[in-house]
Amino acid sequence: MEDQEQEETTKQDSMNAEIVNLSGAEIGTVEAELVRIHRGGARRIVAGDVGLRTGGAGVITAETAGMSFSGALAVRGDVVSIDNSGAGVIIGDKVRLSGSRSGVTVASHAELGEGSSTIFLLARNVEGPIQPVFDTRGSLVAGLGAGLILGTLFFISRLFRR
Repeated sequence: MEDQEQEETTKQDSMNAEIVNLSGAEIGTVEAELVRIHRGGARRIVAGDVGLRTGGAGVITAETAGMSFSGALAVRGDVVSIDNSGAGVIIGDKVRLSGSRSGVTVASHAELGEGSSTIFLLARNVEGPIQPVFDTRGSLVAGLGAGLILGTLFFISRLFRR
């Protein structure tokens, strides 16, 4: 397949190529072996290697994914590196966060650098300073509170159905 490059500010629906370089562009779906996005965005990226700088993405699926000053809803890859960025969910074999935030991180090996945090961390091996948002007691209280609220809502909804 031929290389495709997008340099101007445009919006496209999808792109399928070996190498994709986007600068200042938005795209729906990208499927390629190598994807580089700078000051642009994509709804969905499927690639062998993804580099996202000062951009955004909905869902990234890659063997290797790197983000810098960027954001994504979900990132899944064998090796995921997030620098000064944010992601809702990160799933990977090896995940490295540096000055970054995530909602949920699931990894075999997680490395959290200075200034990084994750609300929920599920990892076999963890390196770096860990400051969980929910500790054991906080998780118990949050679970009991959520159960109490949901139980009350179900009870009230049954009363109004009669």
